[in-house]
Amino acid sequence: MQPTALNDPAASSPAHGRVIAAVVGIALAAGALFLYVPSLSCKFLNLDDFQYIVDNPYVLRPSWEHARAFFTEWRNPTTVGGYYQPLTMVSLMLDRIIDGVGKPIPDPKVFHATNIAIHAANCLLLFIWLSRLTRSFPAAAVGAVLFAVHPMNVESVTWICQRKSLLAAFFSLLTLIAYDKHARRPGVGWLTAATLAFLLALLSKPTSWMLPVFLLLLDFYPYRRLKISALAEKLPMFLLAVVFGWIAYVSQKTGAGAVAPHLDVLLKKTPLVICHNITFYFTKLLVPLNLCPQYPAPPLDAIKLTAAPFAWGVVGTAALIALLIAFRRRRIVWVGVLGFLLLINPVVLGLVDFQGSITGDRFVYLPMLSLLLMLGFGIAVLAARGFSAKLAVAGLAIVVSLAFSWKTWRLQDVYLDSINYWEFVVRQNPNDAYCRMGLGRAWLLVDRNAAAESEFRKAIELNPDFADSYFYLGEVLYYEQKPTEAKEWIDKGLALRPDSSQGNFFLGLVMQRLGYVSETIAPFQRALELRPNWREALRGLSIALLKSGRGAESLPVLTRLVTLEPDNPVNLYNYAVALTESGEDLAALNVMQQAVALKPDDGNMQFALAACAASAGDTNLAWKALEAAVKLRPEMMELAAAEHRFEKMRASPRWRVLKISVEGAPANKPN
Repeated sequence: MQPTALNDPAASSPAHGRVIAAVVGIALAAGALFLYVPSLSCKFLNLDDFQYIVDNPYVLRPSWEHARAFFTEWRNPTTVGGYYQPLTMVSLMLDRIIDGVGKPIPDPKVFHATNIAIHAANCLLLFIWLSRLTRSFPAAAVGAVLFAVHPMNVESVTWICQRKSLLAAFFSLLTLIAYDKHARRPGVGWLTAATLAFLLALLSKPTSWMLPVFLLLLDFYPYRRLKISALAEKLPMFLLAVVFGWIAYVSQKTGAGAVAPHLDVLLKKTPLVICHNITFYFTKLLVPLNLCPQYPAPPLDAIKLTAAPFAWGVVGTAALIALLIAFRRRRIVWVGVLGFLLLINPVVLGLVDFQGSITGDRFVYLPMLSLLLMLGFGIAVLAARGFSAKLAVAGLAIVVSLAFSWKTWRLQDVYLDSINYWEFVVRQNPNDAYCRMGLGRAWLLVDRNAAAESEFRKAIELNPDFADSYFYLGEVLYYEQKPTEAKEWIDKGLALRPDSSQGNFFLGLVMQRLGYVSETIAPFQRALELRPNWREALRGLSIALLKSGRGAESLPVLTRLVTLEPDNPVNLYNYAVALTESGEDLAALNVMQQAVALKPDDGNMQFALAACAASAGDTNLAWKALEAAVKLRPEMMELAAAEHRFEKMRASPRWRVLKISVEGAPANKPN
């Protein structure tokens, strides 16, 4: 029996159907919200959350200009590497506004609450979509509940920077619902709505680019309208898919370090990876045990048929093919399985290696919808066989949902903070260098340098070719005041990967600590060639240029840095110094006033403002700032006596009065 789904699910009793739908929908959304309450206690993770939010100047300082930058920067984004995801970044910006822009540190609770709310909305939209296609509220409810409670979705909901997966699924579901309306009553209106929703999904995360192909599968079944016109009407969607698919590949390659395998690897290894990943995802979806936020990719020489994971992958894929053949007359089975593989396609194929992972729970959030559609149809068929069948389905659904809910509740504890996260990951993967390095970075966040150093050294032992571990070991040695040893390790890392932005940046920092000045310019410049808008590297380069007496050359660097961090008084101070050295006294005075306005209780800033004002001829401001500087730091009077820009002021009686006023002050040693 092949149920059709072209009639309104509540056609026989519209009022009754709407009441049931409303009750089930409200209960479903409320349950999803409650289930993820533990996530509200989770902190930001040192795994993209910092570059997305905590250290992101555009998110921390919301503005129309910053929102525009998110939409226009796609190849080398200013603040976040990886996917082109402007809508996601704007949503994080809105969270910051809700949280309070004035707060120095954002509250993760606000961002978690939004993630949870979007997930609850997705559950509700899925219920609506499934109920329309299956014509069965119970079947739709079971599918939506399983989606709400499935443990594999924890990563997408609880990890804040996976906002992109949640938003992409939200707009993809709107696309599916709008297209369902169009399929039942073809017309320009709903098709246009579906296309616009698809565009919004792509702007959230471009990996939803295979959705038009999935719609063609739905045209095959259950809509039974697969013909040339169905393909032609989707041409705008396919054009968007091609454009955003290409953008996704380029942005991942240039912004996140993702790389495509060489052709020989592609031909020899990818088939095994495909089989492994297909088996992995279907197994974990059915039995979500031993879930982990990280599934490290094995070395290339370990990807072979004789290795157990890949042998089982081939067996599992063969079993799936046999299942499809056995159910060849059940079109919904083909649609469900092929739809899942289409929506997860870029990940399953292994065409891009990203962050050293072979799989990831977060990648199934959207593709899961296809399998739930297949399940919904299956439940609808079983439920039609009588009361006993309905009772059996209900009982099984309740048991599975409760088990999944318990697992989901517990799994959120993994994301409590960075240390908790990486300790869990290391327990699951004790011999993986990337995981060890992640734990080391987590220890660095809480100034546990000894623990961090230990993890970085373990990572190097496990994988001597993993350059990042050398760079981070150099960083922790830098903090431990061991610059010579730090430089040795960083040099070793750069020998492995000379085009590393991190390695070159850390080299510049360590060389500054060793007393080098002009020699640090080249590594900072190289780091910025690789990451043009890295604020720390811009800051390091500007300081190196200023100390080398090349203030004019530092101006474009500082201009960019001040644009990225307009409220940073130190950047403004250095910018004013560079302007002064370039002979732009009035501009320097204006910038220094901005710096002092941000930090009025800083004696050094007030002293610099007085000097800038004296150079610009504003004697009144110079006296006011100098008096403020001396009041804050009486020892500044001694420095003022040697400052050539105060020469005319020293001839004034006001100078003698100021000097007498500080004679009784404690003579603190200048910094």
